[in-house]
Amino acid sequence: MKIALWATAACFALASFCPAAWAADEDGSVKSGVRSIVSGIVSTGKDALSGIGEGIDEGRREGESGDKASLVLNREDFEKYLSAEVIRAERSDGGSVLLTVAIKNDNEQPIRLANLSELQSLVLLDADGFSYPLPDRMTQGKDVTALGRSLTRLQLRYFGVEAEPVTLRLFDIELPVPAPAPDVAAVKK
Repeated sequence: MKIALWATAACFALASFCPAAWAADEDGSVKSGVRSIVSGIVSTGKDALSGIGEGIDEGRREGESGDKASLVLNREDFEKYLSAEVIRAERSDGGSVLLTVAIKNDNEQPIRLANLSELQSLVLLDADGFSYPLPDRMTQGKDVTALGRSLTRLQLRYFGVEAEPVTLRLFDIELPVPAPAPDVAAVKK
């Protein structure tokens, strides 16, 4: 959010003080000139942010981690090192669904799942075809390390799921979701 505010302020400042922004373009419109400048700035900013993200991924992949973990950033990496299964789904009164995913690592070394905070890394699909991205990606979608020759439990909570949850997309791999168990508190009432 702070980046967006700074970017907006920078665009305004640049457009305010740049003589080209106030110069009329071929159709004589100052508005069109400013639009062109701001469009260029936003486009360049998006390219820069994309480059930063790709650079971070490349640096993480090339550098050796302290625990010698291999890095999983996408579907190809995941299928090379790991397997997964949704082993439990629980529905609560408020319409949220809690999924428990078992990540299996048959390798000797740890495997680190990264980029889980990206919008399409962990998506729940319901029976009506609606998608639910992980709502609190920065806290729930942090890196997960699957230790060697073991299972790692990953719990994910999705809100506002109206129809039956049927599929979890993990790095674009579609995992079936078992029928949700009812909320324990609701059953006791």
